[in-house]
Amino acid sequence: MVEETYENDHSTGCCARLRHEFASEDPYDLDEPSGENVSCDVQKAFAPRGKSTLLVRIVLVLYSLSIVFLQLKYYIDRKNFLYFFFYLTHWTLLTNVAYLSSALYMTWLLLSSDSTSNSRRPTPDAIKKAMKTTWTLYAIAAPAGLSVIVLYWTLDYNPAKSTIDFRNVSIHGGVALCVLLDGAFISSVPVRASHLRFYFYYFFSYMVFNICHDYSGIGDGDWKGEDPDDPAEDSLYVVLSWTTNFRLAAAVASFQFFIMIPLTFFACWWLALLQRRGVVVTADVGSTAHEGTTMLLENNHSI
Repeated sequence: MVEETYENDHSTGCCARLRHEFASEDPYDLDEPSGENVSCDVQKAFAPRGKSTLLVRIVLVLYSLSIVFLQLKYYIDRKNFLYFFFYLTHWTLLTNVAYLSSALYMTWLLLSSDSTSNSRRPTPDAIKKAMKTTWTLYAIAAPAGLSVIVLYWTLDYNPAKSTIDFRNVSIHGGVALCVLLDGAFISSVPVRASHLRFYFYYFFSYMVFNICHDYSGIGDGDWKGEDPDDPAEDSLYVVLSWTTNFRLAAAVASFQFFIMIPLTFFACWWLALLQRRGVVVTADVGSTAHEGTTMLLENNHSI
């Protein structure tokens, strides 16, 4: 096997790369359009630098979990626990935690794959499943986190009701930035244009839930400072109050789908491309992308 590593390869133009990625039938394709039999290195893309990456990811997971617990306590103290799960911010927060946890597990698997003990070494199937999970979660969590940052601080933040403190900043920025730090700088998760579908399905699912919630009359809980006579206050987000201002809600939803989703997703795609680390040139199709793992690639270098 002949193997070479290319750092930050930009030999393929953006348009050609987009065509290649949208045309790919497999969203988990490791092939790069840079040349024949060129594919991403598994370990460099998902868990470089071994034990140091493991330690950093443990810190990120603990930080993100602490923010979830702080926010849950905030809702429990005000007897609004159930409503915690109704907000897009919290859907995204939990998705961010899921990605960071999956990336930590992926790091542990790849470190274990170097073990000399067969009993401790993970199976290729276990690595494939962990990689697909981590890859999918990043394609959702990274752009969704950016979207929450923009939407909250521009449309939803109300200084009369909310304070700028550690908890609030972490929920609406801190954890999301940790995801970007992990996926684009600590590792180099290769965001593919075809992953846009995952992000779209995520926001579409929430929008369906939001509409159903607004027409159900369930409300958003009992919060200090809300006007009980204002029906818009019962909506999860004032700008998405379908029952009181349908046109505004439809405009905000359209803005999200047709502007925010493409902008935030392709910002993450571009960032991943800038930080794209080594890819592997193999002389024999079907060889391993990284000898340190036991995962064998299929004939098209996909997983």
